[in-house]
Amino acid sequence: MLRKFGFSLRHARLLTHFVRRQTAPVDITGLPPRACRDADDDLILAAAVAVRWEYLVTGDNDLIALKQFNNLAIVTPAEFARRIA
Repeated sequence: MLRKFGFSLRHARLLTHFVRRQTAPVDITGLPPRACRDADDDLILAAAVAVRWEYLVTGDNDLIALKQFNNLAIVTPAEFARRIA
């Protein structure tokens, strides 16, 4: 986070603390067949499906390219804001 997003150490620690308080582990019983151009993103898809999300809001171009996965809509933050407005 420090290099990629230019966060200070303090801000990185605050963000890490916030994320840990707001999230919970997800049991993934099995990975879907390779669905995304970036294989690491398949874990994100598997977690989203496991908890039955309606939307995956992301800036990741590999995920956005899918647009839909099972019943999961994959959208940018701007698109999500338009849909819920």
